[in-house]
Amino acid sequence: MGLSCAVAIAVAVLIHEVAHAMTARAFKWPDAHIVLTLMGGHTQFGSFKAKPGASLWVALSGPLSNFVLAGLGWLVMENIQLGVYPNLLLDFFVYANLLLGAFNALPGLPLDGGRLVESIVWKATGSQFKGTIASCWVGRVIAVGIVFYFVLLPFLRGQQPQIITVVVGIMVAMFMWQATTQLIGHSKMMLNLPTVIASDLMSPASAMVSHAMVSDVLSRKAARGEKSSWLIPRACR
Repeated sequence: MGLSCAVAIAVAVLIHEVAHAMTARAFKWPDAHIVLTLMGGHTQFGSFKAKPGASLWVALSGPLSNFVLAGLGWLVMENIQLGVYPNLLLDFFVYANLLLGAFNALPGLPLDGGRLVESIVWKATGSQFKGTIASCWVGRVIAVGIVFYFVLLPFLRGQQPQIITVVVGIMVAMFMWQATTQLIGHSKMMLNLPTVIASDLMSPASAMVSHAMVSDVLSRKAARGEKSSWLIPRACR
């Protein structure tokens, strides 16, 4: 039963990612392919310019596929007489898909539902990166909420939380926080990129002999009226 439940989860995750990939290909997104990992999986795309509406549909197709699977499983349970173990497995499959779909539909990155907030801010501001930052902060609130609900709340109620629940809750929250940190950093860099001028990053170069000393370099900089706020650790080549 344990192995069967693990296979059921793997199937739910695979169909979830297939839904992402098929929807992306329907919108002509390039190089849509699925990457499965021990933590589940994700769908990757090539470099291109997306639109808010298409991005939202691609993101929400995953949770929708899980809700469809849960509905199909429920219909089978209601209309077909199964044995004890098949019925338990199907019951687990239904609830696993409901949980996977509902959790991924939460409106904060890196969850699929985060694309909803991203698309709204993107449409309002015209900047996908501003939408990503806004959705990432919602995702961080969700991560904190996960830790509070599964770790702190049982203690406040005088209950003893289960170790597996605490470990899984903390792992999920840490994953979400790290993912949002990377997304925020990348988005801020892309927002500042248009303001960067190459000439502002340039400084005059000097040819030095191979046996030049640091003092020679500092003297050359002083002669050109440049301030030396750092030292060169070894002689220029």
